Amino acid sequence: MVLAILLKFFDKKIRNINILLFKLSTIWLLNIFGSLESIRVLLYKFSMFILKKLFVLLLLTLFFNSCTLNKIDKVHGVSNLKNKIKIIKINETNKNDIIKLLGPVIIKDEEEMRWSYFEVRETKTKYGKKDIYINDYTEIFFNKYGIVKKIEIYDLASMNKIKFTNKKTESLAVRDTFSKNLLNSTRKRMENARKKFDK
Repeated sequence: MVLAILLKFFDKKIRNINILLFKLSTIWLLNIFGSLESIRVLLYKFSMFILKKLFVLLLLTLFFNSCTLNKIDKVHGVSNLKNKIKIIKINETNKNDIIKLLGPVIIKDEEEMRWSYFEVRETKTKYGKKDIYINDYTEIFFNKYGIVKKIEIYDLASMNKIKFTNKKTESLAVRDTFSKNLLNSTRKRMENARKKFDK
């Protein structure tokens, strides 16, 4: 009987100890999970911080790679045309020498025995507008033996001095008459009506 009473007493104590241990373990687990939750939030904030920095770094890299401090220069035609023309000697240089020096002929006029070369250099301004700063045009005239007899050079400044006429060329084919204007307006109306039906 004493043994039974002792077992009941210890059984109650063991149950109380088990309940106490369970309560302590749940509090401990809640503390761990609570700290894990705060760690998870901290990791999320840290990863977002790193991603923002990487995004800014990527944007800056793209910006600086697309921008250049060097002048963007597009060359059309023969590069350094003025300097190469100085090498040509009148009454000595022939067509083969010209081809070696300036390359294949860009514009060829067989009747006048004239070859034309040009150099156009353009760049972009700060605001993206195209700016032509070199526009050289050269005509080389040959005699009947293929030897250079004359060279004419036009640069940007001399081209701006060329005066053009204000006269208008009249068409000899069809004059503007009332019947022509009437037929043209009728044709345009028919085309517009057809476009509406095609849609």
